[in-house]
Amino acid sequence: MSNRIVESNVDQTLILLGLNVKQIKIYKTLLRKPGLSVLQISRETGINRASVYRALEEIIKKGLIKPLYEEKKSYFSAQDPEFLKMIYNTEQQKLSKVKSCLQTTIMKLQSSMSQSSCSSLAHLYRGVEGIKQVIWNCTKSKNKKIYQLGYLDWKLILGADYASLIHRELFNRKIYSFELSNTIEDGTLWSQYPEEMKEIHKERYISPKVLEIKHDIYLYDDIVVFSHFLNEDYMAIEIHNDQMFHLQKQMFDHFWNIGEDMPLFEKFVPEG
Repeated sequence: MSNRIVESNVDQTLILLGLNVKQIKIYKTLLRKPGLSVLQISRETGINRASVYRALEEIIKKGLIKPLYEEKKSYFSAQDPEFLKMIYNTEQQKLSKVKSCLQTTIMKLQSSMSQSSCSSLAHLYRGVEGIKQVIWNCTKSKNKKIYQLGYLDWKLILGADYASLIHRELFNRKIYSFELSNTIEDGTLWSQYPEEMKEIHKERYISPKVLEIKHDIYLYDDIVVFSHFLNEDYMAIEIHNDQMFHLQKQMFDHFWNIGEDMPLFEKFVPEG
């Protein structure tokens, strides 16, 4: 492994332990040259003195640098890298505490969210990441049901791994999905959880002569999502409006009742 790769891995580890780029540069400089003043650190690293002062303050709090005082002057040296283990253990303890009360904290904060006085809300999402967020939002359905007019191929948009993650989340939350599509499925699937998806997903084919589907629509919890691809740009609008939801749901039910069941998820087809 080249030195450049090793240094990159070292820096990434230090970042994960809470140091930023300037702090890492200062810490590594003091490992090579202990006992430097702020001015000397600035010259060695190319970081201005004001930034050096701020960085030193934070690194000292972490215990990675120790100040030395001689004749009213301050000098700084780095602690032995073994000290990083202590930082790691401290972070682990913090994460354990967070994990134990995270769900309670989320529920408490959600209950205190302000409710808009408006009867409607709309959110615009763009790009693949926007589409991922919109679909992830669907996995939070309180009514445990999602109704979809399917057009775009999730595998092509999200990738098989992310699509499988969505499938897993839907299964874990026991959220049932019902999809209408103009595409006749052949029973193949790119999910890693075909058996689980059989339990919670049902799909029907409807002829484009009856209903031509040219974009995705998701319906759940009084929310309507329109998702579309145009000129290499993905976009989605998420609308919170009970009347719009009920109208769209009525239309969905009408076409669902005349759709034809399709075989699903007979085998796993890996990505690529």
